[in-house]
This record gives sequence, structure tokens and C-alpha cells, in this order.
Amino acid sequence: GTYLLYYDEEGKTSYGFVKEGTMTITKENDIYTVVCDFITVEGYKVVCRYTGAMKIAGLPGPFSTLTEDYTLNLEGAVGTSTYLGYFYFLEGDDWLVKLMPGNCPDGFLAEIVTDPGKFEDGIPSGTYKPASGSYPKPGEYSIGRMNNSLTLDGTVYVGNFTEEGTPRSYAPAITGDLVIVNKGDGTYDISFKFGDDSENTWNGSWSGKMEMSDGSYADSQPTS
Repeated sequence: GTYLLYYDEEGKTSYGFVKEGTMTITKENDIYTVVCDFITVEGYKVVCRYTGAMKIAGLPGPFSTLTEDYTLNLEGAVGTSTYLGYFYFLEGDDWLVKLMPGNCPDGFLAEIVTDPGKFEDGIPSGTYKPASGSYPKPGEYSIGRMNNSLTLDGTVYVGNFTEEGTPRSYAPAITGDLVIVNKGDGTYDISFKFGDDSENTWNGSWSGKMEMSDGSYADSQPTS
């Protein structure tokens, strides 16, 4: 949360947890001015002012390693899918799809949301679009992202793996379509063409049997 620290001459630290007040931030060129006028939970008034440069950590930005358009080689990839079930804030069923190297150099990860259904029916066929909001809704996929821990989430290309299985090449799906065809016999056709965060295009296709797992909870299902 928001709190204040004071260090005395002996290096001891006092904390003040902010209960109310204001903090005003202005910026001119690369110089920030921060003016605070706070009241702590104990009722003490604390004011402060800072003017100068400010290093901003954790800002989202391009992380794709691609330098040109790329077509994934997924021949021999192993397909797996995990059904996470229905989530109210997603308004549908959440699925994780993985196409990971068997004898191929590249991999593909995706998170999609479908209309509510049953695990036994598999992933519904459809053309999935990038999430239009903070979270994907039915008919959408979660765009690719890299977390502060440098892990990849959402819909991403992964490749150029180390011996330990860590990808050295990757790119997020920011724009484009993901097409899934459920053939009804446990096999799927998957194709996609995405734009990353550095104006490159990456695409690919895969056909085969998908290994399915149910990771949902019974109490997460909608009631009729």
C-alpha cells in the first residue's frame, strides 16, 4: 500500500501508514515533481516534495525476440489441452492449449475462452480473436505477456529451447486470429496468424490428437 519511512541518525526506521490525503505528480520533459500531503493512521500530518528524474520499473513493453516474420515448424508437436472450467468474470470456459516440441523446434501456448460447455465435448470449433478487454471473453484469446518473473503467459510463440526446456525465442500474440476445428474424434486442426509487439507476423498450423485434462472444480460450474 502507501506508507512513509523515516530514518533517524542511528539508522532506525519509523513507519507511517497513510490513511488519507493527496499525492500530485507532474512531469515536464524527463523531470517529475511529486508533492504529498498525507495523514497517517495515527493522525499525524506528513508533507513531502520531490523534483528530479524517476526510474520507472516494470513498464510493459515489447519483448518479442523476432526480428522478421516467422512461420512455426510444428510438425511432430505434441498437443495437450487443460480445461479450467467456467469463471464468472470471463463469462465462459477457460482452456489452456499447448503445442510443444516432440521432434519439432517450435512450440505454441494459448489461453482461450469459450461459451460454457462440457469438458467431454472438447474445445469448441471457432475463430478466436484477441481479448478486447483486460480479460478474454467467449470467442477470444488472452494476448501474450511476460510477467515480472520473466515467465510467459497468454498466447505466445516459444522456440529455440535450451536443454532444460527454457525457450530462448518467443513472441506474444497481440493481433490476429486463432482458428480451431474440433473434428469430434479427439483430433483438431489448429491454424493461426498473429502480429507480435514489434510489428512482426508469426503463423503456423498443426493437426493431430489432443491430450485432454480436466483441471476444473465442480463448484465453479454455472447453475441453471
